[in-house]
Order: sequence, then structure tokens, then C-alpha cells
Amino acid sequence: MKFLYYLLFTLIISIPSFSQENHKVIDSLIVLLDKQQNDTSRVNLYIKIAHEYRGIDTEKFAEYNHKIFILSKKIDYAKGLGNYYINKSIISGKTGKSGEHYFYADKAATILKKTNDHDKYIHALYLKAFATAKLNKFKEAELLIKQGLDEAKRLNFTSRHGLFYELLGQIGSHKNDFQAALKNYKIALFYYRKEKFVNSEIICLLGIVDIYIINNQLLEAMKYVEDGLRLVYEAKISGELAHSYLLTSKGNIHNKTHNYSKALQSLQQALAISEKIGTNLDATIELYYLAETYYGLRNFDKVISTCEAGLKWNEENSIIDFNYMLGKVNYTLKNYNKALFHQTQALNQKKAYDFYDSEISKAQIYEAISKTEFAMGNYKQAYLYYAQYSELDKQFLLDEKKNKINELLTRFDVNEKDLALKNLTVSKQKKEIELQGEKNKLLTGSIFLGASLLFLGIVSFGYKKNQKKNRLLTTKNTIIENINIELETSQTELKKSLKEKEILLKEIHHRVKNNLQLVMSLLNIQARQGDYSDINDFLEKGQSRIASMALIHQNLYQTENLDRVDFQEYLENLIDNIKNTVSDKQRNIDFIIHSKDIYFDVETSIPLGLVVNELVCNALKHAFPNTIDGKIRIELNQISNTNFELSISDNGIGIGNAPKSKKSLGLELVNLLVAQLKGSLEFESASGTSYKINFQEISA
Repeated sequence: MKFLYYLLFTLIISIPSFSQENHKVIDSLIVLLDKQQNDTSRVNLYIKIAHEYRGIDTEKFAEYNHKIFILSKKIDYAKGLGNYYINKSIISGKTGKSGEHYFYADKAATILKKTNDHDKYIHALYLKAFATAKLNKFKEAELLIKQGLDEAKRLNFTSRHGLFYELLGQIGSHKNDFQAALKNYKIALFYYRKEKFVNSEIICLLGIVDIYIINNQLLEAMKYVEDGLRLVYEAKISGELAHSYLLTSKGNIHNKTHNYSKALQSLQQALAISEKIGTNLDATIELYYLAETYYGLRNFDKVISTCEAGLKWNEENSIIDFNYMLGKVNYTLKNYNKALFHQTQALNQKKAYDFYDSEISKAQIYEAISKTEFAMGNYKQAYLYYAQYSELDKQFLLDEKKNKINELLTRFDVNEKDLALKNLTVSKQKKEIELQGEKNKLLTGSIFLGASLLFLGIVSFGYKKNQKKNRLLTTKNTIIENINIELETSQTELKKSLKEKEILLKEIHHRVKNNLQLVMSLLNIQARQGDYSDINDFLEKGQSRIASMALIHQNLYQTENLDRVDFQEYLENLIDNIKNTVSDKQRNIDFIIHSKDIYFDVETSIPLGLVVNELVCNALKHAFPNTIDGKIRIELNQISNTNFELSISDNGIGIGNAPKSKKSLGLELVNLLVAQLKGSLEFESASGTSYKINFQEISA
């Protein structure tokens, strides 16, 4: 949930105990206030009352905070003024005024440093660090966090440790340093559990969930969501903000696993809670994920109404995300003008507020606009937007590679340091044992000079003791040797993993180069075939061939197996893609696809996919001119370990037994590709048209 960093601010800084006190406590404090004549005591009571109203009644909170300021100014009470500026910082932060948030926190820290109110001074440092992080000044924020932790440790205020480590976790997540973020979130969890701050613990769990979702580790994410929900029900805080966040995360995970019915249930519950407690900003998140759910359920009317409801909040991130979703659904409905309008709105907002983390990246918006412009026939504009998308996508992949390599190098460096430290520890233990042995020898010699009988007893005792220590030393040495072997094995595996990633990257570049050359060849052959009076026909054929190649790579990167293509899944996606480009009449043609448990690498998949694309497009174009009914059957079987058979048949009008005098580019291309697969092509035109291709898998 990329909104998490921004949204949790309200919950983190506004409710230090993360619970709402009973109004009777406030009433009793007001009674004490009426009886109090001393101004300093009155200010301290104002501070307590404002504290109780924080998170319950914003207006009352501000009212009593103003009273703190007036009376503290009158009597020049530094502690009162420091608390006033802390509260002002909180109010500014809740209203999104980051500059004021930092200013008041800094003023509070300066004043409280000179008082004995150490806990509030540390709280002011935390608010200052948080405000700095919100301004994306992460290095400065980390220095302030270190200062705050040092002060907290010096003064033994462990209850503030969790807040600082949690903020470090949020900063790490914001910087995409997920390893550091997880480490700091888990340290914060330790302190929150120690102090029994349940709501704070839930927030940490949400931060961890966010990281696992971003990294597509959805099972881990769901495990932490369920841990959070268990805490909610055990602590009896269901129906509160933390409960809403957890249900929203759960719905998001279900969306990503395409379990839309469960997503709908979780998100509707979360939305009901948000509306009940009046957290408007949070409702926009739930509405956006709800729109995604309705899109997955193909309920497009609900998608549109949900997005329109979300846009009414007029929140910067939601303007981007809801417009993107409206563009997506209108594109699906072929309302291209509306789609382009909303996509342009999303892009303009993204450019203006790119420092915010919305759900949608700029690259996604460029890609969506490119597709819409292409569908509208604006090919030049489509190309320009696609070029911008491609550049951003390439940079993302390069950054991801750099992060992975740095992570591996960091782990390798840590293992080396651990090994050096353990070796030093072993050396120290050996020296201590040797020194102890020398002492034992001296003791034995002294006793020998004293009395021979006592000497014999001491020698026997010393011998047994040395035997025990020698056994202990042997055991320790064995353990140390095993640790060293494990560390050496770990280092070898890390080096091997790094080498494999480098090889994989080279292989990806090689594949991209080969595929680009193939695209150029296809277009050159197509261009030389003859005049194209209809440029749309030229582009449609080129697009279809290139799309069949692109689907191969899509199939690869959407699965854990980067080397083999599931051909059943690929054929289903390919046919869907082809059907989207043909006329409405031909969309009723039924396809029967059978290719169970057959996988090929890219070298075989590319030519085989192009063959299927050409023959299916040819059948759709020529086999059914006078009917909207028809069937096309695609079957792929393994004949032996290395031999396969592909058959493509239709029940159309057939093309006759005699070959045409002039071959089409499609059939010429099929013959070339079959030859590349070391195969043979058989043709039949009795009841419809049938092609049978025997081929071999190409060795990489």
C-alpha cells in the first residue's frame, strides 16, 4: 500500500498512547481546574486536558492548546510553551502543512531542551524528524532520529524507541531499501510489544505488509495481515482506524491474487469503518482498491461510480489514481476520447505532484496513453508516449538490478565480517584456555612441594579437569570448523548467485537484440511484399506478429520460471489478443486449444508462436466469409522426447487442393519458420482447412 507512509502520520503522532480515554477523565480534570488558583498548575492541567482531547475532538484540542499558550506566555512558563508548540506541530502535520509541522517541532525541541521535561523533549525531536522525512530530506531525518535515540537511551526513555525505529522503517521503505526497512520495523515491534502498545504494533505490521506487497511476496504479506487482525480482535479495538487499514491491505492482496470476491468483502468492511469514524483520506484508498476489484469482476458501471466517488475527496494522490482507473475502464469499453481525457488528467497531476507516492507510476500512465492514441489512429503521438514509457521502464529495470547487486554485495561483506569476528573470538578463547592451563600447572607444582599425598589427589583432580577442558576445547573447535565451512559455503553460493545474475542479464540483452532484429526482418519482408493501399492493414499485420513475440516474454516474467514458456497459457493469451484485433463478426468463432503440460524455451517459442499467429489470422480472414459460426482447433502434442506435432484446423470453406500461383507473405513466413524448427508442413483442404506441422525443439 504505497499510501501508507503518508496516511499513518495521523495515527502515529496524534495518539501517543494509541487509545481513547473515557470522557469521565476529562470531566474530573476540569473539576480540578476550577479549584486551582496557581497559574503553573493550571497550565499543567490544560496540558493534560488537551492531551485527552487529542484524537477525540480536534476543536477542543486546539481550544485548550490556545489556553496553554496564553497562560504560559503570561507567566513565562517554558514547559507550557514547549507543549504548546508540540501540539501546534501535530495540528499542522494532520492538515498536511509540512513546513509549519517542521517549524513548530523545531521550536518545541529548542524550548524543551532547556527544561527537565525530557520525555516531551524527545517527543519534539521525533516530530521534527518525522516532519523532515515528510519533506523527503531523509539524511537529515536519519541524523535527527539518531539524536533522538541517543537522548532516549541516555535518559532511559525506552517507550520512545519504537517510534524512532518505526520512522527509520518508513524512510527505508520510501527509499526502496526494503532490507533496512524490515530490520527497523522489527526492532520497533520488539519495543512496542515490550511496552504493550498494541496499535503501534499493528502499524509496524502494516509497514511490513506494505514491503512484502511491493516485492510481490503475497503469502508473507497475508501472514502479517492475519497477525494484525488477531491483535485487533484480542485487544477489542475492531472498528477503529488500524482495523480499517488491515482490512484494506487484505483486500489489496486478494486483488493481486485475482480473488476478487474475497477482496470485495474485505474492502467493503474497511470502507464501512472509515466512513463510520470519518477518516476521509483513508476512504480514498479503499475506494481505489474497490475500483480495482470491480474492474476484476468486469462490473464497469461500479468501477466508474466508485472512481467518481473517490474524486470528490479532491486528494492529490487519488486524483492521479482514480483518473488512471477511469481511463483504463473507458479504454476497455472503447470510449477512447473519455479514456484519453482521464489519462491526461492523471498525467498532469502526476507531473505536478510526482513527489507523492500514488499507486500508479508515471510509466504506467505513459503506456496507457500510448495504447489509447494508437487505438484512435494517432500513431505519431502513440510512438512518442511509448518512447517515454520505455525510457522510464528501462530506468526502473536498471535501478532494480543495481539494488539487487548492492544487496548481494552487502550480504557478502557482512558474512566476511562475521567470519573475522568469530575467528577473533576463537583465538581469544584458545588463549584464555592456554593461560588457564598454565595456572593449573603452577598450582599443581606448589601443592607438590607442600605434601606428596595431597599432591597425588590434586594431580588426579587436575588431570580430570584438564581432560574435561580439552574435550570442551575439541567440541568448540569442531563447532567453529563447522561454522567456518558453512560461511565458506555461503560465500561461494553468494558469488555463484551474483555470477548467475550477471549471466542472466547478458542473456536478456542478447534476447532483446535478437528479437529486435527479428521484428526488423518481419517488417522489411512485409514492406517488400508489395504496395499497401491500406496502412491500417500493414500496421495490423505487423502489430499482430510483434504481439505474438511480446506475449512470450510476458509469459516468462509473470512466472517464477524465467526459462520455459507454458504453451497452453501462451496460446490462450495469443488467441485473446488476435480476437481483439479482428472484426465483430469473427469474434464469435470458437477456439479449441489443447497443449497440456508442454513447455518450450524462448528459442523454440518465438518461431512456433509466429506460426500459430499466421495460420490463425489466415483462417479468420479467409475461412469464414459468409458465416458468424465456426470453429478453429489448435492442438500441440509431444510425439517423442525431441519431436512434437502442431495441428491447426478449421471447419471453414477451405482453400482448394491446388496451390495459388502467388504465395502470400503469411504462408512464406510459415514455411521459413517451420524450416527453422527443423520440421515439415502438411496441408489438407477437405472439410475446411488443416495444417499439420512436425518439428523439433531448438537447442539453445
